[in-house]
This record gives sequence, C-alpha cells and structure tokens, in this order.
Amino acid sequence: VNLMFTLVGRVALSLVMACFVLLLSWQIAMLATVFSIGLLALLLPLNNQVHNSGKMTLESSKALVKMLSEQLSSFKMIKSFASEQHHEQELRVVSDKLEHQQIKLAKINSTTQLVTTVGSVVSFSVIFFVAREVFSISLGTLFLLLIIFSRLSVQLSWLQTAYQQILHKLPALEDISRVLQDVDQAKERDHPLMACPELKNYIQVKGVSYQYPKGQQTILENLSFTIDKNQTVGIVGPSGSGKSTLADIIAGLLTPTQGGVYCDTELLDADLRLAWRKGVAYVTQEVYFFHDTIRANVSWVSPGPLTDADVWAALKDAAADEFVTNMPKGLDSIIGDRGMKLSGGERQRLALARALLSKPQVLILDEATSALDDGNEQKIQSVLKRMQGKLTIVIVAHRETTISHVDKRIELGSKRVSQLACTAT
Repeated sequence: VNLMFTLVGRVALSLVMACFVLLLSWQIAMLATVFSIGLLALLLPLNNQVHNSGKMTLESSKALVKMLSEQLSSFKMIKSFASEQHHEQELRVVSDKLEHQQIKLAKINSTTQLVTTVGSVVSFSVIFFVAREVFSISLGTLFLLLIIFSRLSVQLSWLQTAYQQILHKLPALEDISRVLQDVDQAKERDHPLMACPELKNYIQVKGVSYQYPKGQQTILENLSFTIDKNQTVGIVGPSGSGKSTLADIIAGLLTPTQGGVYCDTELLDADLRLAWRKGVAYVTQEVYFFHDTIRANVSWVSPGPLTDADVWAALKDAAADEFVTNMPKGLDSIIGDRGMKLSGGERQRLALARALLSKPQVLILDEATSALDDGNEQKIQSVLKRMQGKLTIVIVAHRETTISHVDKRIELGSKRVSQLACTAT
C-alpha cells in the first residue's frame, strides 16, 4: 500500500513535468515519448523475469516456513533417529532456492538501472541534437528542457524500479487474496447475542452424509440415529470409518454434505451451529495447553467468573485434584508449552476438568484415553461413570473397555460408502 501511494505521487509529479515539456516544445515531447516507449520495450523481458522470480520466491518462502515449523515441532523425533544431517540438508536446499531468487532479483534490478541510465543518456543526447539542429530550439529553452529532463529521468527510473517491486510482490498478494477469499467463503455467521439451543429431549442425526471438500471420497452416507438427553453413547468402528468426522459433525465443527443434526426438533443450521458449540465441550486425544498456570489453562472456557472453589470442584470431578495439590504452587503452577510438564494422563484429566468448567450440555470425547495406560484410563472411566445420567456424553473409541459402560453403541461399518452400518444396542 505504501508503495502504491508513493507510486501515485511520483506519477503525478512526472505528468506535471511532462506537461511543461509539452508546453515548451510538442515536437520534443513526442520524440521523448517515442524513446520512452522504446526503453520500456527493452525492459519488458526483465519485467517478466521479475514476476516469475516473485512466484518462485513465494513458493520457496512458503516451503521454508512450512519446513521450519514441521522440523521444530518434530525435533525430538529427528534427534531420536539421529537424522539431523538429513533434515539440515533439506532445509539448506530450500534456503538456497530462496537465496538464488534474491540474488536473481538483485541482478535484474542492477540490469534495469544500467539499461535505464544508458538509455536515458542516449535518448537525451539524440533529443537535444535533434532539438538544436532540426527544430532550432533556442539555448534558453534547451537549458530549461535539460533541467526538466534531468529531474524527470530520476522519476522515471524510480517508477520503473517501483513497478518491478510491485511485479515481484504481486504473486504474494494474489496468494493472500485467494486465502482471504477462501476464508470469507468458509466464514460462519456470528450472532453474539444468540443463546445456545437448550437440549431438552434428544439430539437427532438425520440422513447425514459427508464428503471431503474437493474430493470424491465419501466418509459417511445417509446416517441416522438419536441420542437421548443425559445418555452416554459410544461411537465405534474400524479406522477410517468416520468416527472422528461424525463427532465433529455432532459438535458443529463440520457441516454435513447432506442431512443435518437437530437439537430436539430444531435444525442446527449455519445460523445456529456457532451458538450450539457454546454448549458443547470437546476433548480429543491430543490436548493443547498454553504456557501458563493451571488456573489460567482451565478457567478461560468458563462462560462466567470462577472462584478457586469452582476450579477445585471441576478438578475433583475429573480426578485431577490430587496431582494438582502435589504440584509446587498448586493452581499457580506453570505447566509449560502444551502442558509438557505433565504426564499424558494428567493432561487428559486436566483437559476433562477444563471441559467441565465450560458447563456443557454435551460432552464429546474423541479417543481421549487411547494413548493412556490402564491406570490412567481407569481413572477417566471412573469419572465418566460418575457423570453418567447427569450429562449427555458421546465417546469415540476403538477399545471395548472404553465404552463398556455406555447406554448405546453407534457402530460404523468398514465400508465407507454404500454399506455404512449404524446399530443401536
């Protein structure tokens, strides 16, 4: 934006100077225009190279950021396999591509300045020769034209450089515009004052099908069942049968390709889906925590103010109060980035306490205990059994022990498309 505004100002100034040249001698103005067009024609291949370099710079920059993010997040795995050299070489290849484009751009800019400078000198020499010998323009007028052309050449040189900078940045701007357009199309309609629909009797999944965007793979097809209020339901099935996808649809995170989810008789459409999520707590296998205290990590989901007594009550309900009590500073203990100072079982129980503090009417657990040992899984199971009948709970699991206590089972078949099975027992 700064470049564009500056460019507009420089263009306006250049036009004013060109008008003075036109007033002094229209013949010289036309001759200067012809030379300017010829000079721009010489620079046209360089401009195309600048635009292509911008595309390559964009791709290399995106690849570099992606690779750095992936390598930093998997640093422990890289070191455990002693493969630092391999990943360093991958990073070096991408970095070298980006460096090559930067050097290429610098060379193009230098060539542009060379062509512009030499072209201006040659053009001025010819123009002044023609002005004196052919059009017999007076020395006073020539002197004035010389002053104007000297200023105008600087402006034109800067305009060419700015134009190349814009060409180089254009691919990035187009990429960002595409992202913003996709985001705008996927944007949910936000109604801040809309209250969460109250679940009075049941959740109904009716004729739900789901197909991945921009793909032909159908993961769920014509799926229908009912979850009664305060019922505990288990969703089971082989890997790839759509268990997590179904949980996301119930939670209002995904929009089904066909069919819909109903809170009693009210369809959770685009206008209600965001409000519905205010009453849903979702606990997944991989939980996330901030580098902050336990109190801060569990209390931010609460719809209203919390006291320490409220936090301890939720920790007790989630069987997490004991290990929190044993921590050096209790609720004020820092748990590290993503909760790295806690064990897997402690993180899951803390995530469950956080979910309970949101005062949900529906609790969804997606493989929340699959990575835990038997002892920690039993602790989570005991918590869920205590909540049974008090809260609507949906459990996605592949272990039979995880759903041994449920009121209903939703079994998804192994064939994703035409023979999707759904049974309630």
